Amino acid sequence: MFEKYEDLFRKALEKEIIPVEWNEIRNEIVNNLVKYIINTIKGKKTTFNERLLIPRGLVILSHPVFNRLCAGEGVWPNILGMINRVMGKKIKERGLYVKAEKLVLRATNSIIEHADVKRISDKKLRSIIKEEVERALFESGLEAELESLYLEIDDFFEGGLINFIYNKFSSSLREARKGLRPIIIPGSITRGKAFNLYFGEAFSSGELLSLAYMLLSSICIGDNIAIYLEGGKVENIMDEIKEKILMKKFDSRHVTGDLLKEFKIRPSESEKPYIVLVKFLLKLMEFYENALKEANKEESDLLAGIIEDIKNSHGFLYVVPKFKGERSVIPLPRLDRFIGYWLENKKKRQIFKGFLDGLYSFLGRVYSRARKERKQSHVENAEKVIANQLEYFLKMLIENNIIHWQSLRAIIDIVVELSTDFEIVTNLWPIKYLE
Repeated sequence: MFEKYEDLFRKALEKEIIPVEWNEIRNEIVNNLVKYIINTIKGKKTTFNERLLIPRGLVILSHPVFNRLCAGEGVWPNILGMINRVMGKKIKERGLYVKAEKLVLRATNSIIEHADVKRISDKKLRSIIKEEVERALFESGLEAELESLYLEIDDFFEGGLINFIYNKFSSSLREARKGLRPIIIPGSITRGKAFNLYFGEAFSSGELLSLAYMLLSSICIGDNIAIYLEGGKVENIMDEIKEKILMKKFDSRHVTGDLLKEFKIRPSESEKPYIVLVKFLLKLMEFYENALKEANKEESDLLAGIIEDIKNSHGFLYVVPKFKGERSVIPLPRLDRFIGYWLENKKKRQIFKGFLDGLYSFLGRVYSRARKERKQSHVENAEKVIANQLEYFLKMLIENNIIHWQSLRAIIDIVVELSTDFEIVTNLWPIKYLE
């Protein structure tokens, strides 16, 4: 079991680790040197060191939820720090630190000599310094030497950079056995925070790797929610969705940032797991319907297989907002009843989607009007209540196939009030067909 999940976790990690491009590294180095020179010219106490030639992060952990959990416990920042220390050592060994220090000194003296630094604006001064630094880096050959160094980064770690990162993560997971629960279980507590409690929990190395693999394989919808499914016919349905659907349509393995608008998820809904899950499933159904209309057999067959697999899968919703006290893992029931009744039935889906899309559109228009009238806080508070009621409504629908009329009535009451207050018309027609 250990060897199986060791390999799976390593492969999953490799897909989520993105090396930073040289152009981004170069730009950060230039900005660091520019800032150093500005501080020197203005007489501020500054110290030149190799960290100016190293970006804050040479690799990106692209899984937002996994990143947040690891960052919160210091695991990911520690790994990045170790990588940067190795690069700092290599920079010194190759004499690039000394070369850069001399270059910066010459650039600073040149600017002081030729520019009236006391009379020009900060913006103009920054522009002059940046131009001088970029020219000096290129002409001295230091830029090419730094680029060569960063392109060799794999050679500086035994087995390569990914292997180094994997070993550090594995070491952290082994340490987690000493606590009540590992960091990869959101909502858990550590022995250090609950030294007087005993839950009798114990995890083997294989179990910890399997838990880490499931979390890392999950699909993030926003920065707070991740969805993990398994148990169907497709060996790794998460990878199928990431690689063949999300990457193809959005060039991203996760739905973050502005992509949330594509899924019609409001900011107030981004921490609500059932809302996020339902809107994710509706989007997959939309992709499937569009593929059928376009007679794209390859894509429609792929999506049909994915949807059928999701119906027969089980899994988790990882809920990881910024506030640790609200984090949790929600076991998902089988989704066959919900998908079969509400999503695969075209008429039911149109009614259901019409209700959610109409609510999304209405709240967007209300918030836009509220901003003009400087009444955002009123709308934001109302949205929070709507999101809470909608979350419970969808939870009952998914888990029990029950329409919770009380939460629906609460939503309608607030919508009517907002419609009246901001004179924005809305049509609640789909609600009368929900049954």
